[in-house]
Amino acid sequence: MQAGFYSNNLSLEDYHKAEGLSKSALVNLSLSPAHYKARLLEPVTFPAADLGTAVHLLVFEPDLAEERLVTPPKIVLAKNGSRNTNAYRDWAATLPQEAIILNEEDYNAAQAMRDAVLSHPVASEILSGGHAEVSAFWIDDYGTMRKTRPDYLSDYYAVNLKTAISAEPSQFGKQAYNLKYHWDSAWCKSILRGLTNNDARDYVFIAVEKESPYAVAIYEVSREILELAKSEIEPVLAKYRACLENDTWPGYSEQIQPLRLPKYAFKGEV
Repeated sequence: MQAGFYSNNLSLEDYHKAEGLSKSALVNLSLSPAHYKARLLEPVTFPAADLGTAVHLLVFEPDLAEERLVTPPKIVLAKNGSRNTNAYRDWAATLPQEAIILNEEDYNAAQAMRDAVLSHPVASEILSGGHAEVSAFWIDDYGTMRKTRPDYLSDYYAVNLKTAISAEPSQFGKQAYNLKYHWDSAWCKSILRGLTNNDARDYVFIAVEKESPYAVAIYEVSREILELAKSEIEPVLAKYRACLENDTWPGYSEQIQPLRLPKYAFKGEV
């Protein structure tokens, strides 16, 4: 890929296959270079029943959602709704590889989540005047191709839509930290800044809950959080560059290490 923006003409599958270091690759590298190398070779697949993917398609690519989202007809299911029937397997075998099979309950929930996002007064405003699923590639000062694919990109915002058990501020904050969402923001902004020499776009998360009332909350990423992410990403990038230079991709330490238990294991200590 050449550095630049790709809109509407680069599928998600081709984005994953394209050269470039993504945030997901960074997370794998943070586990170990061996994890990164192994997962780099894994084929891109679509989960059989991914509610998050369904919501993304319904919000950002409704035409594609109509093609890919399917629910099994009741006639191919067992009386208890189980998919463990020959009729279901025969039906599923006729579907394209990229089809996402949802049960009726999840499909209805995905539609309700889409409606909640698009009817939210601020979210609907943020998701206007730009483009969905824009891929961006940029070569940094070390010659590393970086890539990112925000869910929505406008002149003012880079948007990441997340489904959540709870979009309440403290609960979503925990989810964001545990899943390294803050890395998404810093990584994306570094690429956009490199391509445009402009750091004016705000990075925001639109969080929508998976259950009724499908509440929506919007969070912007502060400079403090961006700086934290940068400080965590830089050692991972340094490790990546060293692995490239030496063509070695080690796993965990080969030395005997002390066993570390989580802090809560000792909560009974005086």
